[in-house]
Amino acid sequence: MYKSILDNLPGNVFIIDENGKTIFWNKKSLEITGYSENDLMRMKPEDFFNPDEKNGIESLIQEINKKGEGAAELTFITKSGKKLPFYYSGSLVEFNNKKCIMGIGVDITQKKQIDDAIKESEDKFKTIFESSPDALLLVDRKGKIIEINNKVYEWLGYKKENLIGTNLIRLPFLGRKEKVIVMKNFFARMKGEEIKPYELEFKTKDGKSLLGEVNATIIHSSNDEKITDLIRVANIYDKKEREFFQGQHTQEMEVLNTVAMAGNRAKTIQDVMKTIIDSTIALFGYDGGCIYLVEDDKTAVVKYSNGFSSSNLNLLQEIDINAEPYRKVFIEGKEIISSNYPKMNPIHVKELKIISLASIPLKSENKIIGALNMAMFKPHIFSDFEKETLKSIGRESGIVFSKVMLNEELKTKTEALENSKNILERKVKNLERFTRLSVGRELKMMELKKRIKELEKLKEDK
Repeated sequence: MYKSILDNLPGNVFIIDENGKTIFWNKKSLEITGYSENDLMRMKPEDFFNPDEKNGIESLIQEINKKGEGAAELTFITKSGKKLPFYYSGSLVEFNNKKCIMGIGVDITQKKQIDDAIKESEDKFKTIFESSPDALLLVDRKGKIIEINNKVYEWLGYKKENLIGTNLIRLPFLGRKEKVIVMKNFFARMKGEEIKPYELEFKTKDGKSLLGEVNATIIHSSNDEKITDLIRVANIYDKKEREFFQGQHTQEMEVLNTVAMAGNRAKTIQDVMKTIIDSTIALFGYDGGCIYLVEDDKTAVVKYSNGFSSSNLNLLQEIDINAEPYRKVFIEGKEIISSNYPKMNPIHVKELKIISLASIPLKSENKIIGALNMAMFKPHIFSDFEKETLKSIGRESGIVFSKVMLNEELKTKTEALENSKNILERKVKNLERFTRLSVGRELKMMELKKRIKELEKLKEDK
C-alpha cells in the first residue's frame, strides 16, 4: 500500500542509507532518470548530478544529518544526458531500523524558463530607464535615492554611484531653497496630494545654473501601498523640441511601472489582474477593462473586471472562444483593436454599448492563456503608440500571469508532497513498532511451548 502511494506521487522520491547507497526509489524516479532498478542499486547520489555540484550535494547531506532536514536546487542529469533543474528537500527518517535520508525532488524546468523570461523583461525596461532623454530618480519612502539614470551625470556632472543612497535633502546639485521645495513636495505626494510639474534650479558640478522641470509619480504596489517616488527632471531648453517624444516616453514608463508592480509585488493572480487593469484604465482613460482566462478548449471566463455594470458583466462573463470575433484573439492569437466594435460584433454589444475595444491575447510559452480587454462607451481613436503600448502590456502580462500561477501550483504540489512524506514517515514508524511487537510475541510463545514440553517430560518421568 505504501509503495503504491509513493509511486503515484508527482515527484522523485528516494531513500539513501548511511553509506550513501540508494535503498529505495519510487516508480517516478525510474521514469525521470531513465535508469533501470539494477542501475539505481549501484549508484550514489552524486552520480545523478553535475560534477561541479558535488560540494553542494555533500553540503545538503551534511545539513540534513545535522539539522534533520534541508533543501537545495540542483541540476539533475538523466541517463540520456539531459539536464533538468530540480528542487530537492530531504529529512532524516528511520527505515529498517537504520537512520536514513528520505528525499523528494520536484522538476522546476518551467519555473526556470519563466524566471528567465521575467529577467529578460526587467532588463528591457532597465534599458528604457537608462536611455530616457530625461533625468530619472527613483526614491524610497524616506527620500533616499535607490536608483538613478546616467542623464544626471550628463547634465550635472555627478556620477551615479556617488548619489545612490543619498537623501534628497543632501543632494549636492540643489541649493537650500530648492531643497525645501523638493522635500515639501515629496512629503505632500507621500500623503496622497497631487503636485503639478514645477520648475527648479539645479547647479552643475562646475557651478553652472540649469533650469529644469520636475514631475514625479508615486509607484504603488498591488495592495495600493506607496512604494517609491519616480522623479523626472526635464531640461526645459529642449522641452519644445521633445514634447512629442516625452508624451510617448511617459507612457513607456507607465508600462514599466505596471509590469514591475505586478511581477515583483503581487502575491496572487488576482493581485496581478487588478494591477494591470486598473493601471491601464488610469493610463489611457478607458471606461472599463477585464481579463479573460481560458477555461478549456471552448470557453474563456472573466476573472477580473473594472468599470462594467453587473448587467454588463452577466453578458461578458463567459464567451465561446471558437466563435467570431473571439476566435481571432483566442485561437489565432491576433489582437482586436477597433474604434467601431458594434460593426464587428453587433449582437453581443447591442446591450453592452461598447463602441471602442482593444482585445489583446495573453500568451505563455506560445500558448494563449487569456485576453486583456479594454473598452470605451464612446468613439475612441487608438493611436499607433497606444496600440503598441497595449500589445506590450499584453506580452508582459502573459509572462507575469504564468509566473504567479506556476508559483501557486508549485506551492500546492510542495505542500502535498510534504504532507504525503509526513504521513509515510508516521506509517513507517507504526509498521516498525508493529513488527517489533509481533517478533516479541513470537519469542514469548516459543518460550511457553518449550516450558510446557519440559513440564510434560517431568510428569512422564514421575
